[in-house]
Amino acid sequence: MKKKDAHIFKKLLARFAPVLYARLAYKKATGKKLNLKHPETFNEKLIWMKLFYKNPLMIKCTDKVAMRDYVRDKGLEHILPAVYGIYDTPAQIPWEKLPNRFALKCNHGCEYNILCKNKKEFDIDSAEKNLQKWVKTDFSLYANEPHYRHIVPKILCEEYLDDGGEVPNDYKVYCFNGEPKVIVACSGRQSDLLFEFYDLEWNPLDIHVDENKETIRRPEGLEEMIRYSRILSEPFPFVRIDFYDVDSRPVLGEMTFTPSAGMWSYYNDYGQQLLGGFLILPGKTS
Repeated sequence: MKKKDAHIFKKLLARFAPVLYARLAYKKATGKKLNLKHPETFNEKLIWMKLFYKNPLMIKCTDKVAMRDYVRDKGLEHILPAVYGIYDTPAQIPWEKLPNRFALKCNHGCEYNILCKNKKEFDIDSAEKNLQKWVKTDFSLYANEPHYRHIVPKILCEEYLDDGGEVPNDYKVYCFNGEPKVIVACSGRQSDLLFEFYDLEWNPLDIHVDENKETIRRPEGLEEMIRYSRILSEPFPFVRIDFYDVDSRPVLGEMTFTPSAGMWSYYNDYGQQLLGGFLILPGKTS
């Protein structure tokens, strides 16, 4: 099968036979058989969630535009990055009116991001081509994440975030039934990516396979991140709340419900069981 044909077949399988797609993709990614009848590991439970748990609020908070309304309703508008505009197409973006630095992202997928550090050096044509491609893409089919299918694509232009001139560290809080349990700290986003797992007291957790571990600094706003995560995660069996550490204050990035589509290979066996034990599955809604 040609690469293009295989890509089309993969999308068709994700759309019309998502359970079969999940079984095949999981086997390919892990070499193991997917247990959906009695899921135990974290990845298995995430895959179960994306296949069988339908929650309109989860869809709203996956949408990077609609999520802002949810955060405001929770009284946490102050942790949102400033917005310069929301657009349906790149043709609507008033480039001349934007500040010298900004961030563009699409609301309906992952890694649909463009950073502008200096507008004089910014390639508008390239940005418009990428954005036009992204807004026409059904992201739900790429990794079998059906909840993305219900999001109307938008382009969000936000403030450019930095921490003293550097790309800010990223802190991802894993929350289970409204309780933060584990934090993933990420640094070196634009160079050598480093990530490490910590508990809420900032003790390292040995739950991933990378042996070249280094310590990532504890954010000064850690307690605030934990408190905000508890508020935002309350309605959900699981959600990952992502923050940037900007000048010692937490700025909300996004809310993620199926990290790496339940296929992340970096958890070791202990991590899979630990995180899987935290996730108590709800009843099926489909």
